[in-house]
Amino acid sequence: MKNFVSSEVKLLLFLSVAFMMVQPTAATNQANNTITYTATEKLPEVISHDRVGVHTDAFNTPIVSHEFVDGVGTIIFKDEVKTIGVAAFKGSEGLTSVTIPSSVKAIEDFAFSGCSSLVAITIPSAVTTIGISAFTDCTKLSSVTMPASVKTIGEWAFSFCTSLTSVTIPSSVTTIGDHAFWSCKSLESVILPSSVSSIGIGVFYLCSKITEPIYNANCFAYLPTSYKGSYTIPDGIKQIAGWAFKNCGLTTVNIPSSVTTIDEGAFWNCYELSSITIPNSVQIIGESAFASCISLTSFIIPPTVKTIGDYAFQFCRMSSITSYATTPPTCGGKCFEGIGKSIPVYVPMYSISAYKQAAEWKEFTNILPIAAEDVPIIEPIITTDDYSVTIIWPQNENADTYTIEITKDGELFCTLTFNRQGQLIIIAFAAPIRGEGRKVSAAEMTANGYRFTITGLDPGTEYSYTVTAKDASEQVIQTHSGKFITTSATGLEDLTIDKNVGNKFIFGNQLYIRHNGHLHTATGAKVK
Repeated sequence: MKNFVSSEVKLLLFLSVAFMMVQPTAATNQANNTITYTATEKLPEVISHDRVGVHTDAFNTPIVSHEFVDGVGTIIFKDEVKTIGVAAFKGSEGLTSVTIPSSVKAIEDFAFSGCSSLVAITIPSAVTTIGISAFTDCTKLSSVTMPASVKTIGEWAFSFCTSLTSVTIPSSVTTIGDHAFWSCKSLESVILPSSVSSIGIGVFYLCSKITEPIYNANCFAYLPTSYKGSYTIPDGIKQIAGWAFKNCGLTTVNIPSSVTTIDEGAFWNCYELSSITIPNSVQIIGESAFASCISLTSFIIPPTVKTIGDYAFQFCRMSSITSYATTPPTCGGKCFEGIGKSIPVYVPMYSISAYKQAAEWKEFTNILPIAAEDVPIIEPIITTDDYSVTIIWPQNENADTYTIEITKDGELFCTLTFNRQGQLIIIAFAAPIRGEGRKVSAAEMTANGYRFTITGLDPGTEYSYTVTAKDASEQVIQTHSGKFITTSATGLEDLTIDKNVGNKFIFGNQLYIRHNGHLHTATGAKVK
């Protein structure tokens, strides 16, 4: 009897352990093993992502049971649910609400896509990622609560949620993907936190009830199409998002000097836009950025631009283009499609050959030096010969003085300071004093800006320059800097002193050399 009882106890213990192995974890974690939902009917349990219902392969653990009583469904899983996987509830049109376990860390692509009866959703505090099209076409979804854990909102995540009236994006979010809230036609307000450093294309496009611009300290996301006339983008913004101004009715846009990127289609089809100034900070002009801006008849590209995307200026009715970039910006395919290739394209004088060989640029047949036209100057224009440099620099309406400093191998060559009328008020040349620049009392004021020539430089030599504008309190308000190389005076160093021989002769005990139509002293100074 003793042995029988012992065997029975052992059997009961064995069955208890086996039963526990197939049951959900302890009651304290029971909620993390369970998803409850309300629906018009029980959601079918299927495997294929091409069919509607609960996809049993979309979770990280098998389903133990799935019951549906009085409109409430209860799905119990073997282990904690950590992921609402790809297409988990996709197309479940009868789903009206769902409770997501607090253990879930990701709502993956298409998880609730097409749940057209879903009214509200609370996203658990552990979720960091909302996937691509996770809630797209949830047409009755009016309320979304996102926790402070979410970092990424994927492409199309809430697109076509036509009943969504407001959304608060938590300060944890750093990235919002393309078209994330596309065509949320009832959306009236959005708070975009400063944490968002990257925002995709058309995030709020066709959100027709939004009446105020959407931007933060880093990104400009959207301007309602109701805005007309002139608009100034706030200072500090670095990125103009794709489609941010698409179809707007503005005539003028002022871009701050903090902007580095103008994204894809940012000003696409702004058919009334006739004036826009691109600051020296911009490095990238994206695909179709200004496509179909039919009122934009001229365009100035600053020297900082490195890349211009496909179709960037497609069908613009340009009568001229000016590029200050010494290296031709890399252009995508059909960048200038629809623009007449005989229009003048003004570029730095010593870059003409490079532009004539560069892809897309070489299609233009009339590439000219910038100095050939009086265009507004946004960056100094540098022209050199063997022994001098001519600098044309832009006016600044707030400047009281302008100082030009030229150095060679880190050592000062000269410092020149001009007042706002262009008069030379301070001059300092390194010893020995050379050249004729010190004899001139003022810079020439032209339609392009201020022009001044400094002579006495060495041929074939690299120099650095800085042009600094200061206000009346001597605060720096603008600085331009760069390098230039004087041309080489080939053969001059080998000339010997012979009276009246060829281009060399002596007059008044002074050697003079004729070169390129100019007279030079033996030290290279040009004689007027």
